[in-house]
Amino acid sequence: MSSSEPVDRSQHLTGPLEPALDRTRSNNLNDIYRSVSHYTEASVFMGDKDRVAEGKQESSGSGSQATFPAGPPGPPTQQQKRKVSFFSREFLGYRKRFFKTYPVMLLIMLTCMFGIFSIYWGSMYQRNSRFKNLKMLVVVEDPVDGHLPVFSQAINETSYIESVKYRGDWKVMTHSDVTEMTGIADPRGATYRLIHHQKYWSAVYVNANATSNYATALEDADSSFRLNGSVVEVIYETGRDMTAMQSYVTPGVKVFEETFLSLSAASAIKPLTANLSSSALTKVAKDTTLLSQVPTFTYTDEKPITNPVVLAPSQIGLIYLIILTFFQFNFFIKLHGEMAHHMNTTHYLVYRLLSAHGAYLVLSLGYSAISAAFQVDFSQAYKGGFGVQWMVSYLTMAAVGGANENIALICFATMPPLVGFWMLFWVIFNISPTFSPIVLCPDFYRYGYMTPIHNSYEATKVIIFNTWKGELGRNIGILIAWIVIHTLVFPLCVMFFAWRAQKPGTAAFGATRAPPPIALPEKNIDKEELA
Repeated sequence: MSSSEPVDRSQHLTGPLEPALDRTRSNNLNDIYRSVSHYTEASVFMGDKDRVAEGKQESSGSGSQATFPAGPPGPPTQQQKRKVSFFSREFLGYRKRFFKTYPVMLLIMLTCMFGIFSIYWGSMYQRNSRFKNLKMLVVVEDPVDGHLPVFSQAINETSYIESVKYRGDWKVMTHSDVTEMTGIADPRGATYRLIHHQKYWSAVYVNANATSNYATALEDADSSFRLNGSVVEVIYETGRDMTAMQSYVTPGVKVFEETFLSLSAASAIKPLTANLSSSALTKVAKDTTLLSQVPTFTYTDEKPITNPVVLAPSQIGLIYLIILTFFQFNFFIKLHGEMAHHMNTTHYLVYRLLSAHGAYLVLSLGYSAISAAFQVDFSQAYKGGFGVQWMVSYLTMAAVGGANENIALICFATMPPLVGFWMLFWVIFNISPTFSPIVLCPDFYRYGYMTPIHNSYEATKVIIFNTWKGELGRNIGILIAWIVIHTLVFPLCVMFFAWRAQKPGTAAFGATRAPPPIALPEKNIDKEELA
């Protein structure tokens, strides 16, 4: 064959060599699988990884089993004790490393900061422009002879004023409309049904016969009639979302009320007094009690917050659950490392999963017990509400804790400092679409419907406030789905960690080489200087 002819190297990869290559690949996978119990997260903190590698090299040469060096390191040598100035020529290599690494680390931190914090800041960006996404219900009296009664007419006109439309999407319906929609004969009960099932955030409800009752009181000059609170009722549930009700829904209804009161004198009261008989008008003029009253709204909170302590388990406590799961991971790192050296890989993986879920079960019990100790009532929706809350807390910890454990393994195998930014991301990623109504966030935040904390938040509100149970099954199902996914991914993350750990000097253990020494002119060093 001429030397200029190309060589077909694929011929060398066929024939008898193919089984050998397959065996090599299989051996590599088996080595990684077996190394799962050799390299654990404990190596990151205990520094055992490099000693394991050294022991393997020694055993390969001598045929003996690798062992760890016993006892603490010996006393430092004189060269190790000698310190130099930052600007010394001997420190040149370290200075170069500092000026090369320092800006890179800052750039990584700034990138993580901008990326993660933007998620939380973005959830509130231009929120005022999305008030119109809040669906509000307005229920007025049925028309009489094809015309709305005057109070209902004034309420209807109010819902179309721009300053009111800015605060929400107001849907006007009559008593007959809501009864037909819900199948409930009582208009007030039908209206509450729509609020409880979370079809609307609140309802401005004009009481039945409100206009005719006031007209009768004027005709009879009944000064005992009270217009205040007898015309319009506002129905809502603070338990649905305490932050939204206090910050957005109730203030929006207040704007509606103020606008209505400014219109009611001209739109409602004047037309009624104009139709009075002369004798009735004389009586009313003598006693102006009826004319001086204003039809202010009555506010009815069907799910009020009577115990401020409930804010802890239903909001901020959910953040603590995320942090607790990471504490569980850190606390047991050393123990897991000890178990790994005496356990085969399959049993080690099962052991890790069972020990984690055992910790979640106990910690969630303690978390729920703290709330019970501070008189949080878990019996609003279920007689055994404490047990239900315990199980929801357990599912929440297992859902977020599985993510923490898997991502921590990946971070330790690549760049350990990223674990802190992961925790920051995981908290912000979960709470941004949870502690604010998703309808008031940009469309991007609709991912919140599938986050563990959002679904735990919704389930907790059912237990504590007895809100609508219609979505509870979906909430629990999503939490279980997170647990299943992380359980399936966990062995892969452990294998990846072990694969990375086999490489000497990987970022997983922060192994770095010292800069090469600078060749300097020889000089006599005083013993005192070395000391």
